[in-house]
Amino acid sequence: RSRQLSKHQIQALEDLWKVNPEGDLDDIIRGATTEEALETVPLAFKDGNYYCDVFTPLVDAESLIAKESKENIMHEGVRIQWEQGMNRRYTATLELSQTDAKLAAGDEVLIAHPATKFEEI
Repeated sequence: RSRQLSKHQIQALEDLWKVNPEGDLDDIIRGATTEEALETVPLAFKDGNYYCDVFTPLVDAESLIAKESKENIMHEGVRIQWEQGMNRRYTATLELSQTDAKLAAGDEVLIAHPATKFEEI
């Protein structure tokens, strides 16, 4: 059976499939009610507790979205040079072709080569 889907629903379904490959449109519709539970931010707050009650879920949601978007970044055409040090440990030097790509010390990188089925974290 086919349905007319909006762009937003298609994107939400693709995001759901990354987490749950068995998910369907009904899961998105049920999940939309939980996502819309975030309160709108008023211009003035009654007290500090109300401020925290409003902003804590917003900050948590933004943090989750930032984490998911960072985890889903994929770069192709990366050049890797392996060097063995005096202590017999290997060091990988990555050359990213994209100038906007950012890696920081401590970031976890998954290196995969599809032709050889090589995959390493």
